[in-house]
Amino acid sequence: MSSTSIHMSAIFLDFSLMSHSCQPNTAYVLKGDSVEVRAMRSIAPGDEITMSYVSLDENRTERLALNFLAMR
Repeated sequence: MSSTSIHMSAIFLDFSLMSHSCQPNTAYVLKGDSVEVRAMRSIAPGDEITMSYVSLDENRTERLALNFLAMR
């Protein structure tokens, strides 16, 4: 029995314009062929809407190690 791995990519232009923050006020959820952005806390009028470009599940050292291994 064999297993198949599928890697998919997409471009969401409006979504890609959001700024990065290590303490973002939004998170995103992929829903089929769209992205849903959800507030993680109250956002006051005039506040910038931010997201994290990297997974917040790992600390910086773990992310750097994973990226290093991916480049090999």
